[in-house]
Amino acid sequence: MRLLIVTEILTHPTQMGNQQRIYRECLQMKKKGWEIDFLYVGKAIDKGVFLTREFFGERHFFQYYRESMSIKTQLKRKMRKYIDDKGISKFYALKYGCDEWYIPGLADKIRYLNEKRKYDVLWLHYMFFSKTLQDLNDFPILKIIDTHDKWANRNRIFQKKKAIPEYFYTTVRQERKALSRADLIIAIQEKEAEYFKKILKGTNTNVLVIGDLVEKRPSSNCNNFYYGCIGAKNKPNILGLEWFCTKVLPIILKKCPESKFIVAGGVCDCISDYPGVYKLGKVKQLEDFYDNVKVAINPIQNGTGLNIKTVESLAFGKPLVTTSIGAKGISSKEKVLFKCDEPDDFADTIITLLKNDELCKYIVKNAQEYIENYNKMNVEILHSIEDYVYK
Repeated sequence: MRLLIVTEILTHPTQMGNQQRIYRECLQMKKKGWEIDFLYVGKAIDKGVFLTREFFGERHFFQYYRESMSIKTQLKRKMRKYIDDKGISKFYALKYGCDEWYIPGLADKIRYLNEKRKYDVLWLHYMFFSKTLQDLNDFPILKIIDTHDKWANRNRIFQKKKAIPEYFYTTVRQERKALSRADLIIAIQEKEAEYFKKILKGTNTNVLVIGDLVEKRPSSNCNNFYYGCIGAKNKPNILGLEWFCTKVLPIILKKCPESKFIVAGGVCDCISDYPGVYKLGKVKQLEDFYDNVKVAINPIQNGTGLNIKTVESLAFGKPLVTTSIGAKGISSKEKVLFKCDEPDDFADTIITLLKNDELCKYIVKNAQEYIENYNKMNVEILHSIEDYVYK
């Protein structure tokens, strides 16, 4: 089976959650023996482009970008910048149209590639380029959108925290318009799949759930009092860490002064130098972080989709303390993580885990079993896409 992956996200260096998702999906596709071409929609010529090209191979990596924007889109961007700068968007946000980020000529580029390569599947990451599917409606090819997130009314998540909305947010009607252009929608977790099925009722579009394809790989056991968080440089991570450092960390330092809080990843560049916070910065490998902490935390306060850091912590065999938002998409009969939304509860749970090795072992055992079954299920669903191609 031959696939064309179309995305504005490079797989390398694999640091952001969305990069990790795309990379891990492609790894499983390669293991299955599927042939993958990767079309990067972006103008960057940097290390990420070279590393991604190296991963897929020179013959399988393509790039397309054309700087073109309608007058309407230009005006909307100026208006959006104005209301962001004035702080108005904390209360009112000018939502994106589903085709506002579309790159003219992309469909022609895909037609050209298909004439040479004869694809079975066209796989778009995110809904932003869904107009491509409309322009290629005559293609006898399976058309897929991997959603990553639910984008309708996403601005409200930030507005609840009185923060300026970031990245992309749209209306339910616009999301339905974009997704209905595909034959198959990939949701990242069950609740979002239910939402997609609801808004796509009456269309011919099917919905599958494929979570994060992360295999269990337990890191070194730590009997120290180190706990930590790793995250990319984005607003949900920054807001979550600020909440933790101002509301939770002082409680831990008072009750357990011998403990140390380690932060890794790009988010280190965006948080203040709080007392008791040790910044590792970006790490070459995830093991460089997880091998040095006994307990992982994910204090995220807002967000959609599936929190990759949550799944990742379980896969690396670390007891995890997170919020209700961070635990979304994780469903298990056995206890595999600790869900805490109040500062005192969050702090006390971390301290308990730091001091209780038996409790840590019990949670890690459950989490590793969960990840093994979770990954097996997601791989099987990914492989089932062949049935949609050949039915």
